[in-house]
Amino acid sequence: MAMILFTTSCTPPASPPAAGGGSGTATPPAAPASASAAAPAAATATAAEKVTVAERADLDPRYQWRTADLYADDAAWQAAHAALKARFPEASLFVGKLGEAAVLEQALDTLFGISQQLQKLSSYANRVADQDTRVAARAALKGEIQATASEFGRQVAYVEPELLLLPAATFDGLIQDPRLARYRHYLEDVARKRPHTLSGPEEELLAQAELLGRAPENVYDILTGSDLKFGKMTDSAGREVDIGIPMYMRYRASADRSDREKIFDGFWMVYKDYQNTFATLLSSQLNADVFRSKARKYENSLQASLDSENIPSVVYTTMIEAVNQHLPLLHRYLALRKKLLGLDQLYYHDLYPSLLPAVELRYGYDEAVQEIAAAVAPLGPEYVQQLTAGMAPGSGWIDVYPSKGKRTGAYMSGEAYDVHPFVLLNYDGSYDDMSTLAHEMGHALHSHLTNTTQPFQYANYSTFIAEIASTFNEALLSRHVLGKTTDRQQRLYLLGETLESYRTVVFRQSMFAEFELLAHQLVEAGGSPTAEDFNRIYRSLLNKYYGHDQGVTVIQDRDQVEWAFIPHFYYNYYVYAYVTGFISANALAARVLEQGAPAVQAYLGMLRGGSSKYPLELLQGAGVDMTTVQPYQVALQQFAQALDEVERLTATP
Repeated sequence: MAMILFTTSCTPPASPPAAGGGSGTATPPAAPASASAAAPAAATATAAEKVTVAERADLDPRYQWRTADLYADDAAWQAAHAALKARFPEASLFVGKLGEAAVLEQALDTLFGISQQLQKLSSYANRVADQDTRVAARAALKGEIQATASEFGRQVAYVEPELLLLPAATFDGLIQDPRLARYRHYLEDVARKRPHTLSGPEEELLAQAELLGRAPENVYDILTGSDLKFGKMTDSAGREVDIGIPMYMRYRASADRSDREKIFDGFWMVYKDYQNTFATLLSSQLNADVFRSKARKYENSLQASLDSENIPSVVYTTMIEAVNQHLPLLHRYLALRKKLLGLDQLYYHDLYPSLLPAVELRYGYDEAVQEIAAAVAPLGPEYVQQLTAGMAPGSGWIDVYPSKGKRTGAYMSGEAYDVHPFVLLNYDGSYDDMSTLAHEMGHALHSHLTNTTQPFQYANYSTFIAEIASTFNEALLSRHVLGKTTDRQQRLYLLGETLESYRTVVFRQSMFAEFELLAHQLVEAGGSPTAEDFNRIYRSLLNKYYGHDQGVTVIQDRDQVEWAFIPHFYYNYYVYAYVTGFISANALAARVLEQGAPAVQAYLGMLRGGSSKYPLELLQGAGVDMTTVQPYQVALQQFAQALDEVERLTATP
């Protein structure tokens, strides 16, 4: 679960980009012409389409986050850093004494207190580094705090193993001791791990083996990031294009089908040439996952992975079952895609171009704040007030506009427990930018509510529920904008965005999750998978999900090697959380809109819960049980309704 003792996040706590999605980053755009007066005037496009981005000093400081809320300046940070490091010897005072309640209470108070300050130091180092990545001294702060956090982690590594080596009766007595009541859930979670915790020397050996276990992913990153050599293609405009991941991402969405075919042929040919190497890497990763699960006495690798957050395996298998039940909906959508693109036959390379002509919806930042506030009104005036205050110019929460050297993309950091969250944007005024603001502010309010409700030891929240608040806000925003949009083309654009979100998050990620499960099961059955094995498994899933045998989508031999491209297959059952988070958020949004106040209070109670309970329990308390298919039925009904309307709006007269 998310309640991990004595760790600090030295990078923004964002999950990896959704598997098979975009590049994960975005080039800082120019400010829109429709942006508010606070937008950077220097960000303009010339007739030659060159974009200039403002220096940070030229931007209105009200639209920048306020790092002084953490530390006044770098000197103050250095002083606090030195003072905290001077406290590290305190960690050794409790070695061998944790069986006494009074000592354990003092140890946990001390060590959680140090961890809290480490996270605050980490937040400052990351924020000042990301606001201008060109400043080497600021990057050095990140390196310093990473080293400090690692040092502290080593010094406190004895705590949980020592507790688990206590006689069971002694540990149970500590859990029930009134002096340790505020740590009871943490201690219960430590005790839960007892059947899967080894002796001290064995644990040390497993820790050393983790370096070997990460080797396949590290080699994969180097191979795909720098060593793969792609050829060239000539696009439909006569331009010579260097094939590679960036151009694949661009040209697979091209409106010209010949470009899509060329980029697919050239890109996947290289992965096919290296498929045996990729198969060896992935097989090695699967073996490492299975080794860890066996070493810790789990039934299988799925149970071992999900047990970190106390998630039962039925959540994973129910997800696959429920999504498979709804594949006819996906096939309907694919048939609609074929029709709207004017194709005689839909191929796998036809899945990414826009279904409809682009519609430009522009929102200045201040306008976006108003729209989002109106969209989340169903959550009640207190939530709206807190959200609006966080987005307001001068709040210090948000770094809104792009500037030279600023980190690209968007994220939220809530790691500074006693300070407000920090949100990074590169706002350009598109509907997607407004949706991103709603998304990141969902994260921010989640962190704000848990930080102001829970003690530090329970203020973090699980990966399993981390994306719910953000996706929930996006769902409300989409409903709000659609609810007041009567223009046919605008409605089609917004509905098309919804349909694609379901396709890429729910169906595509579920297919990846099913591949992971089948691949692990092959190893657990004693197999040694080859490229042919992975191709066979992946091809069968492509055929099933995209309706090859029903004539919905033609899957070619070229397509089956896509498994070699997905980095998330090295993350040990990670992608399922994209699906469960998306489904949970949409099911909760529907519940709030239908039931009103009781559902709102239950939902906000989950957000305030942090890690004071297990994530599945928190979600069940909000009204969604992911061990059943019911949330999928509710959420996918939204997909069906959007599909119904697009079919109606595009029906031939």
